[in-house]
Amino acid sequence: MDWTLRDFHGYTTSRGTTYNAYLIIDERPTLIDVVKRGFFDELVFNIEEVIPLRELKYVVLNHMEPDHTGVLTQMLKEAPQAELVASQRCEPALSKYHKLDRQALKVKTGDELLLGSRKLRFIEVPMLHWPDSMMTYLVDEDILFSSDAFGQHLATATRFDDQCDLEVLMYEAANYYANIILPYSSLVLNKLNELEKLQLNIKLLAPGHGVIWRAHITDIVESYKYWASASSTNKVVIVYDTMWGSTEQMAKAVMEGVANEGVEVQLYHLRKSEWSHIIKELMDAKALLVGTPTLNNTTFPTVAGFLNHVRGLFTRYLKRVGVEKKRFALAFGSYGWSGEAVKEVGKQLEEMGFEVLPPLSIQYLPLREEIRSLVEFGRKVAEKVKAA
Repeated sequence: MDWTLRDFHGYTTSRGTTYNAYLIIDERPTLIDVVKRGFFDELVFNIEEVIPLRELKYVVLNHMEPDHTGVLTQMLKEAPQAELVASQRCEPALSKYHKLDRQALKVKTGDELLLGSRKLRFIEVPMLHWPDSMMTYLVDEDILFSSDAFGQHLATATRFDDQCDLEVLMYEAANYYANIILPYSSLVLNKLNELEKLQLNIKLLAPGHGVIWRAHITDIVESYKYWASASSTNKVVIVYDTMWGSTEQMAKAVMEGVANEGVEVQLYHLRKSEWSHIIKELMDAKALLVGTPTLNNTTFPTVAGFLNHVRGLFTRYLKRVGVEKKRFALAFGSYGWSGEAVKEVGKQLEEMGFEVLPPLSIQYLPLREEIRSLVEFGRKVAEKVKAA
């Protein structure tokens, strides 16, 4: 349980997170995943409340990222008899991160491992979200250990979805998807289809982070289908930064016009807002409007940084899922004497796969009549969104 984590690769984790490891008791006791470095003692304490470490037979590694395997070397020193089990793509990460002098038992989709009265079945899910990722199904108990899929960065003393505030839980699940899984959405759709064909009777869905799903399994699976399909709603997200307030005035005027047409609109100052939250809201928005002043003949630094972040998450999302030119974007902003920033931003948005509307630029400060024009422009954006 990591109550104090507030940043995960630049993704704001305002509610902390968990690093989940699951112990299966049978003739050959098995641990599904280990945990991040710094949490070894807590993991060992919890295991030894049930069995001595020397009785551990297998350690299954669903995913080699260090938040799931950070204490692996320590674990194998304390439990050298335990055999590693991992996907066929585990080797590069296993050898680089841990420099082990042993090989893992490599498994592929459909392979099974008998633990005694129970057995595990393995399902490879490469690039969800690492090449080595896999899921492990406890056949006799109908538990799917899903690795990073269906996770949430949410630290809570409760263990199951029906013990949490569902609104908070679904928000964090969406936040997690948008900031981690989103670029791999076409793969998510494929794997969800494969899982359906396997006809697993999943009673517990146990991810690598957050709480376990038992009452709302259908809800989270359907949400993944919705997010992965790039479905969108009549929503406009406006992000901006500003130097002397001119670009901010433009942003607020356009927002007013959108809102006047009854379309949902979200407005974010990039130095005062959590980027991870913006990404979540952008995931199903039909339009992204980006405001930037020109500074030193180029895009304002925070806007440039945010666009780089969006590029990494959204370019594949828009193009691979097949919705290119179906999301709208626009660059706007103020300038003193050159005004390059708006053109730069427009070009970047087009490269990401948005249908880019003509840019809006105002020199120095918007006058009253220009403000009225911006409000009217916001109305037109809202009409385009509703018509799409």
